[in-house]
Amino acid sequence: MSLPIGSQKRTTDGVIGTSGKKIRLYGLICRAGGSDAVVALHDGTSTAGAQMDAINITASTTNRVSYPGGLYLGSGCFIDVDANTSFVVAIYEQENS
Repeated sequence: MSLPIGSQKRTTDGVIGTSGKKIRLYGLICRAGGSDAVVALHDGTSTAGAQMDAINITASTTNRVSYPGGLYLGSGCFIDVDANTSFVVAIYEQENS
């Protein structure tokens, strides 16, 4: 059973949705500041989890990333943003079980 699709904005490293719970990401909107930026997605609650994707963003631009069917992360989703990342918006579905 899944909860409704939601979204969450982050400007710093952190968990998306409920920490440690199964999640399916459908998309990201990532914005870089004045320099190039990198956003990394990890399966889990910290950067110790397996890196599932890395998004490179050119300075002062916005990248939109889609995951058709959803990117499944069985141990939760941790987003690691670098100092040049302005924000990341994640569109996701949190799973209850």
